[in-house]
Amino acid sequence: MSAHAKLLLDHALKEIEWRAPDYLARFPLLFTTSDLYYRRHASTYPTTDESPASFSIKFDEGLEYIRSSGARIEKLRGADDPVAGMLSETIADAAGFETPEALVRRPLLDVRTQLAQCYHGGYTDEGRRYFIRRRGETPLLLIPALGISLHVWSRLLLDDAHDFRIILVETRSSDLFTGGMKEKSSIRDDCFDIMRVMSTERLTGVNVLGWCNGAKIALELVAEVGSAIRSIAFVSPSFSGSRDASSDQKQIRVWIATGAWGRKSETRDGRPHREGP
Repeated sequence: MSAHAKLLLDHALKEIEWRAPDYLARFPLLFTTSDLYYRRHASTYPTTDESPASFSIKFDEGLEYIRSSGARIEKLRGADDPVAGMLSETIADAAGFETPEALVRRPLLDVRTQLAQCYHGGYTDEGRRYFIRRRGETPLLLIPALGISLHVWSRLLLDDAHDFRIILVETRSSDLFTGGMKEKSSIRDDCFDIMRVMSTERLTGVNVLGWCNGAKIALELVAEVGSAIRSIAFVSPSFSGSRDASSDQKQIRVWIATGAWGRKSETRDGRPHREGP
């Protein structure tokens, strides 16, 4: 098994442990056969040299590596469970790259080039870079996971079939294209960077999509400029660290958990306010 495949699986397993420390000890991972993921691999990497047989070998090597970490593995035909599916896709991606460097550099250059063609860019007075899609009528602010490059969102970002006017803000903490954390900052700092872009571009009626820890920034944004936000949606949100969150963030989480978000209104200062007792 290649070193970079082990590296990718190590990161994936650590992510599972970080989110749910006892998950692998409590639940078996239900994997389907490698055929499904070979088709995904061949579609994503059309120039691949992998055959179904060679991919099956690498897939089984990946499963053995996961088993060696202490996970219980069961194989079945049909659908796998979401965690096993994520690990399977990690194995499939690892087979598509020769080196860890290729994983970072080869696709990102293409995303950067294509983004420049269909998005216009700008800078705030503080020097924060941002991009706004030239097409689309429905404003959609995408707040990705901090430290993760935009490549994982490339299909949405470069798809010309939807009507979203996507807004991307490079906050001070991370680089949109290469990923990684480049500067220490807080949720409020990153929220402020986005607020500055919204003010510069006079954005209102914005739909917000927060992925992973980007959801925390989304909540902070709603607490600060709720009157400019039309809706919020989360993809695999991470709300860890809630004890350090502002009281506004905590209240918004209660609204979301109880389904009361749709009944919100704004106070005079633009902060969300739940109607009723």
